[in-house]
Amino acid sequence: DPADDGAPKAPLFEVQLHEGACWVPQQLCPPGATLLEVKESRRMTPGDYERDIRHFSLVTEGKDFPFDLGDAVAVYYENLKADVDEALAFFGLDGEGVATVNCVSDNVSDRHRRAFETRVTVRQIFTEMLDLFGRPTKSFCADL
Repeated sequence: DPADDGAPKAPLFEVQLHEGACWVPQQLCPPGATLLEVKESRRMTPGDYERDIRHFSLVTEGKDFPFDLGDAVAVYYENLKADVDEALAFFGLDGEGVATVNCVSDNVSDRHRRAFETRVTVRQIFTEMLDLFGRPTKSFCADL
């Protein structure tokens, strides 16, 4: 590992805002994923328990979604509208602003690369791509 010289890390993305542009965003879908409606989301742990473990039921009718007992399902979160509005206000950003996001690093997931193949709104980035209020990972803290 190279020594940390304290300089800011190289960015993973370049963002270009398009002033005055209008865009009707489509919900982003990670590569190889199928968007399903959540029929039930029930917390299984007590409210005061540190971790929020949930039981999910998904609507699969009319979808090509083969699933066998023991298969894993990835769940891609969305931030709550009120939380996104708060974050956008804090950063002074217009959620309806249209952006082109270019991946400028090899250290970017396929999910992010595919999501940014098309223009997106700032609100869409804050709603679908960023984990605004999640617990930071150990690697994130180490990078600080």
